[in-house]
Amino acid sequence: MQINSQPIIPIPKTALLKGIFLSLAPNLVLANQAPLNEQPAYQVFFGDQMTTPECLPDTITPRPLDFFLTHSPDNEFVAGRQPSPTLGQVSPQNLNIQANQFTQTGGHIYEFQGNTSFWQEGLLIFSPYVRIDQTAQSAFLGDLSEQNPNQIFNKIVNNSDRPVTNPKRNVTLFEKSLSIQAKQLRIKQNAEQENDKTLEIDFAKYQLFPSRAYGKAQNMRFEQRKEQLTLTDADLSTCPAELPNGEGDKDWHLEFDELKIDRKAQRVIGKHALLKIRDIPVFYTPYFNYPLNDRASGLLFPSLGTHSALTNNQSVAYYKQPYFFNLAPNYDATLTALAMTERGVLLDGEFRALTRLNGQTHRINLQAGYLRDSLAEKDGVATIASDGSLDYASPHGTRWRINLDSSQNWGQGWSSQLQWHDVSDGSFYSDLPLDDRYDDASEIRQNAMLRYNSSHFNAYLQTLSYTPLRTERNLYQKRPELGANWIAWQNIQWKASIDLKATDFVAENDFAKITPLSYEGARGYIAPSLSYQHNTIFSRLKLNTKFHQRSYQLEHTQNTSELDKNIGIPEFSAYGSLKFERHFSDFFGSTSENLVLSNHTNWYTQTLEPELQYVYIPYRNQQTIPLFDTSRRSLDFNNLFMTNRFYGVDRIGDTHHLSYALSSKLYAPDGLELMNIGLGQTRYFSDRKVTLGTDTIQNERFSEYFAKANFNLGHINWINTAKLDKDDFSFLASNSRLQWQPQTNQALFVQYSLSEDDYQYENLSVGGYTPVTERTQLGIYSRYNLLTNLYESNQLLLRYQSCCWNLQMGVERSEFENGLSDTKLQLLFEFNGLSSQNSSNKFQNEIMERIYY
Repeated sequence: MQINSQPIIPIPKTALLKGIFLSLAPNLVLANQAPLNEQPAYQVFFGDQMTTPECLPDTITPRPLDFFLTHSPDNEFVAGRQPSPTLGQVSPQNLNIQANQFTQTGGHIYEFQGNTSFWQEGLLIFSPYVRIDQTAQSAFLGDLSEQNPNQIFNKIVNNSDRPVTNPKRNVTLFEKSLSIQAKQLRIKQNAEQENDKTLEIDFAKYQLFPSRAYGKAQNMRFEQRKEQLTLTDADLSTCPAELPNGEGDKDWHLEFDELKIDRKAQRVIGKHALLKIRDIPVFYTPYFNYPLNDRASGLLFPSLGTHSALTNNQSVAYYKQPYFFNLAPNYDATLTALAMTERGVLLDGEFRALTRLNGQTHRINLQAGYLRDSLAEKDGVATIASDGSLDYASPHGTRWRINLDSSQNWGQGWSSQLQWHDVSDGSFYSDLPLDDRYDDASEIRQNAMLRYNSSHFNAYLQTLSYTPLRTERNLYQKRPELGANWIAWQNIQWKASIDLKATDFVAENDFAKITPLSYEGARGYIAPSLSYQHNTIFSRLKLNTKFHQRSYQLEHTQNTSELDKNIGIPEFSAYGSLKFERHFSDFFGSTSENLVLSNHTNWYTQTLEPELQYVYIPYRNQQTIPLFDTSRRSLDFNNLFMTNRFYGVDRIGDTHHLSYALSSKLYAPDGLELMNIGLGQTRYFSDRKVTLGTDTIQNERFSEYFAKANFNLGHINWINTAKLDKDDFSFLASNSRLQWQPQTNQALFVQYSLSEDDYQYENLSVGGYTPVTERTQLGIYSRYNLLTNLYESNQLLLRYQSCCWNLQMGVERSEFENGLSDTKLQLLFEFNGLSSQNSSNKFQNEIMERIYY
């Protein structure tokens, strides 16, 4: 029987081809340390970024877009297009075949010729000839001249001693995540087990989607029962080839004698693997093992460099090798070996978990490291003394760190967090190139907190302590602290509330114990308040009265003296502001006289906002109270309208003043704030006697000017806050940051910081990153101390990134007033498609973190 009209011919569900191809499509991605997911999520990475079309290899053959859109709606990535058959109703129980000619012989042999295509749900195959023998439970797909009815499942023998390098591939197979072109394809059904089929493909080209990793194999053999695909004489690459359809040279590829893809174990195992760069052998390993899934166990690419510690001018070379363990979609681990000359090998582990319990999210991150330091065993661990000199402790080589960071949401308003970070010594991070986040840190913290939040009552219980790095500071532990805020009554205008805090302070270290006010003990704080506010679109009025009551029960750390004191201080404040608006069509256009009746959706809006606040707090002597957690407020324009000029409750500053400011804002038609400028000052009616201990009484009647100037002009963003001399408008303090970012991969930042308070400094920082060529990116950062004429921090990063591999080199140097310096050199190399540490984003983030330190 011959059929010439190309009908759809249903084959019964007993056909041996049914379902075999649906498990053939691995997604080869090695050791991507992707973010944790609460539930499994399909996410494909190519190198260190999500897959981008411009960096993908060409398809080895056009993909039938309409077929996969129709029959695999969850497939988000298909490329190319070729005509697919006229698809009627596809039944997942049947194999549907379309051909120019159909012949049935002996009732059990089916032969299809001429533009033969057949498909199941999610599977499509094109072949010039198909022969199905239901008695032998076998099938042959390929060229009619190649098939042997008597040896239909025997592997094709090449009569020549030379390998077939460019065979004619007539069979094309498409699955949602796999394309195959082959010379021929054979299938054999195990008569004893229905779900045990063997598929052999000769002289195949294959490609995996969506990563588009591709390669060739002399033979591919799939065993359904074992769920294993074995390739012999195979290669693999994720690099775009110089010629179409994956032909021609590529930057790198891997060659294997045998490549086994184990779907059950989710691993790819290669034997006698050879890495070639531009067809030049550079690395061989007899065994190569990497994962199938997107978050999978395996080696991350290493980094190497040199490190000259702050406390030791001797340069140490190091090699850092991380290994990633994908334990589950919502938890994983990383083990890093850091080998250093002179010091030894540091082992550092990290465990991350993200879970949901009763619909609530819980997160944990645990890091722990250990080193037997040969150099410290010989010379001791050096620390920086208060005079800037080096102080060597007695020799000991045990060095470690532990860092536990977790947060839990228990529901019903309850949550908790734990941040416990400790090290063996204060020089741990400056001596060892393990974690550059703590290069400039002065201390690390330990904090455990339990919170409860509701609409009218919030409370917390915490312990807080610090471990100093480099130099010691006056630090106190809070063991524990209980705080609460209760809104006793509230309506639209009135609000009555109470703030509560009870804290037990313990001197953290010897430095804290020998200061003039060296007390430890308990502090109780209660502050009831009553406020009234009235808000309209163009005005705001707020009246507030508050009473600060503090109780101290303290003991001196150096003698037996005690300090028991109760201090109550009232506070009254009144705040008011107005908002005036004008609208205009552009920066140079005329304003509208009747905006109520006009459609001004495309108009700019400028505001003029005067603010006024009156504050009265009477004087109470507080000089004998130690400063546990109180300091002077940092530079901020909004501090003009803070009632207490100190941060913390050990000092409630006496004052009788009037603060005033005038601000103007400009909004684009879409509501984006383009400009925010303002100038303000405070008029005092009495002296300020409460100080931080070393300050003199302040008797000026007018404060310095506070100014702000923020501009957002598309690619240019300028943020500036300054304190200006009231007589000559010279800068007394400033924090100014200018950012120019014309595109995502190009930015320039300039920051100027000036302070003349207790800690005087004047710094100028410049940083940025920019493409040098199409594939090369340069990053720089420099912070210069204008008072000491020192380049406190300098960093240079150079990154070459292609679609196939990345190379990043970094040099960093820091200088200090005592003549000490810290130098680092780091080199990172990656093959895209095999492993990733997300270093492309890290390149830019390193510069950003320096600017916003």
